[in-house]
Parts: sequence; C-alpha cells; structure tokens
Amino acid sequence: MEYKNKIVLVLLFAAVGSLIFISFSAASYQIEAFQFKLGAALSPSGLTEINFPPIGKIIAKTHKTPIKLLVTLENVDMEILNNMLREVIPKDKAVDLFTSEILLVVRSFILRTLFLAALGGVFAVLLLNSDKLINYLRGAFIGVFLASILIAGTFHTYDVNKFLSPQYTGIIKAAPWIVGLAEDALVKVDKLGEQMEVVAANFHDVFQKMGEIQPLNPDEETIKILHVSDIHNNPASYQFIKRVVQTFGVSLVIDTGDLTDYGTPLEINLIEALDDVGVPYVFVPGNHDSPEITGALSNLDNIIVLDGSIIYPLNIPITGIAHPSSHGYELDSQGNQLFKERRVWALKQELNEVTEKPILFAYHGPDIAGEFIGEIPIILHGHTHSHTIEEKENSIIIDAGTSGAAGIRRLQTTKEIPYTFVLLHLNKDQDQDWILEAVDSLEVSDLNSGFILTRKLYNKRL
Repeated sequence: MEYKNKIVLVLLFAAVGSLIFISFSAASYQIEAFQFKLGAALSPSGLTEINFPPIGKIIAKTHKTPIKLLVTLENVDMEILNNMLREVIPKDKAVDLFTSEILLVVRSFILRTLFLAALGGVFAVLLLNSDKLINYLRGAFIGVFLASILIAGTFHTYDVNKFLSPQYTGIIKAAPWIVGLAEDALVKVDKLGEQMEVVAANFHDVFQKMGEIQPLNPDEETIKILHVSDIHNNPASYQFIKRVVQTFGVSLVIDTGDLTDYGTPLEINLIEALDDVGVPYVFVPGNHDSPEITGALSNLDNIIVLDGSIIYPLNIPITGIAHPSSHGYELDSQGNQLFKERRVWALKQELNEVTEKPILFAYHGPDIAGEFIGEIPIILHGHTHSHTIEEKENSIIIDAGTSGAAGIRRLQTTKEIPYTFVLLHLNKDQDQDWILEAVDSLEVSDLNSGFILTRKLYNKRL
C-alpha cells in the first residue's frame, strides 16, 4: 500500500512539475521579416492572445484545453520587409512559403514543450529525493504524456474562425479591420489595382473627347495639377495616380493629407510607392499622419512636405499648413484651436511680407482652409470624404473628397464611398499672370460600372 502511495505521489508531483515547466516554454522565432515570441501558460479558458506592443492585444477563445497560447510581435526587420514587398511573388507561392515556415516553428515549439514537460516531471521527482531511476523515468513519461494530451486537444479543437469576433485591448481597439485585412484585403487590392488601371485608360479616352467638346488653351505651357486627399493606405490609389500622371502629362501632385490611418512605422512601406510617381509631390500632413510618416516622406526625392511656408514648385507659389495632429501633439480642443490660430497668424504675417502672393493654399480640413478665403484664389483641402467645388469671396474652394475611397478599411465594408480626384489646368496670359482654365473632377463610384467625369471652365486670372 505504501509503495502504491509513493507511485501516486510521484505521478502527482510529475504532473504539477511538467505543467509548471510548460509555462516556461516561450521562445523567440523569426518568419521572414517578423520576429515574435511564442509561448503557453495555464488558463481556465482556451485562449490565443496576440500582442502587438505597444498598441494592444487581440484575444480569441480558440480551443477547449486549459492552455493560453501567447504570441508577441517583438520586431519587424524593415530591410527584409522592404525586399519582400519589392519582390514579385505569386500569391500561391507566398502562402506556401509562409505555411511551411509556420509549420517549422510549430514543430520546434512542440518539441521544446515536450522536452520541458519531461524535464519538469523529472525535476518534481527530484524534489521527492527519490533514489530510484524508475521514478525519474515515470516523471519524464508523465510530463510527455500530459503535454501530448494538451497539444493534441488544442490542435483538434482549435478554431481559427474565432478570430472573426475577437476581443481587443489597447489602442488596437480602434482598428478591428486588421484581422479581416489579413484574410482577404490583399486579394481585393490586386483586383482594385487592375480595375483602376482600366479606369485610368478609359478616363484618358473620355478626356480627349471632352477636349473636342470643351477645348482648352492648347499652349504647351499649360500645367496640370492633380489634387488628391485622404488615401488612407489604399494601394490601388497609388497605381491610379501613377497612371494619370503618365497618361495626362500631369506636372505636379498636391496631396492634402491622411495618406495613412494610424501613422505607424509599418504604414511607411505603403507610402514609399510614391517615390516613383515621376513628378514633384507636395504633401500637406493630415490628422491621421504622424512625425514618422512625414519624416519618411521627406527622405523621398520627389516629395515636398509643406508646413507653414511658401514653396515654388514649377515656379507656382504655393503655401499650406500641416494639421497639428501630424506633429504628434496630444492637444485638447482648446489647445488644438490655439495651435491653429498661431499657425494661421504666422503664415498671414509672412504673406504680408512677400511680393509674390501664393495662388494656392493647401490644408487637410475646411476649417483652417476657410481662414484664407478671399486672400488666396485657390484653396485645396480634404478630410470630409465628400468632393465639392465652390466659389466664395473670389476664391475657389476645392475639396478633393477621398482619393482612396476612405481607405483600405473600406474593403471590409459594403458602404459605397467613391474614389475622387481633381485635375486643375493652369496657364499664363500675355502679362505672365496665372490663369485657372478649368477643373476636372473624376468620381469612381463602382469600378465595375465606370466613372463620372465633369469639367468646370473658369478662365480666371489668379
């Protein structure tokens, strides 16, 4: 009887020891550019917790065993990630590559867990001061056996679909679209890119015919400015912008902000597509952009980040102010208003001191843009996601709407938000004064059915 009690005690100690040691199974792994830590711990519920420091966690009840799987993103190697994005790899091969690497990581983690479980069983028997080798073997066996049951149970009950309705903690609560994005957005982006290429080609044909109906000054000195805004991480918009620049002979692009959604370093990899637009690209940061984003854009050769000064791309005097949020300031409403008032006052002081007044002002939203109505002839902004053109106090106010159809998040919704772009035609008269000849507006509501192109003639001296 005493012998049986000792065996039971050995088995109990071994089981507890193995479970404790399993909690120390966390180890770092790397798959392509992503370095992460994978671990496990005892839990009353079968959870998978994915941690994205410092923005928060995604938690889902994915299995039925009393184990919590912990995945923590530790680092992203930007050099490797950039190389991956530049390489043209078919989707099937990319999926196979990641699947095979994930399987290697899982196998390594399982073997590590089994070893630690066996070691925990042996260590627990050691605490009993047993002098029999068979007891240590029993402890190791119990550890491996218990860990195997937990691993097998987790594997067979694991339901990845639970991530369709997970729990979010931290800042990441504001971005639940990330999970769905990982599943199907990349496929949709490819399709959108192809459709946008077709739209751009058709846009050119209609544009040529419109020129026959409403001809503009055929002078070679005509400058076309493409106004875009609120792209919000939509890669399809970048492809369209490049095609329009190439096809229509656009000389300058002005972007009134919100290239990104959260201004994080990971989003820099998307905006680097602007590096080969081929013409000067003036960018006025919006409230969704950040110092990291504007810093990265400043390092691109063709990008001009505009914030509170007067610039002269193609000899066109342009001014504008960055949104205060893009500086990374966490201001309350009163502080935010004070910041804007100071920037507006400083710019107006500068405008009083220059001989050549700007003909164009750019800001992300309509509030500050409205401060320069009547003082600057063309005012560009975005932010509202609704395209409008109006004339007020001898100024033409143009809201580009959203050139990214509200961004990559739209791919996860059924709400119809059109892509909108604006093309301004500028020229000079005999007195070398700037003339706004016309403004073309392009609205793409449904990539499958076509677009709407409208032209407003002005022939207005600026």
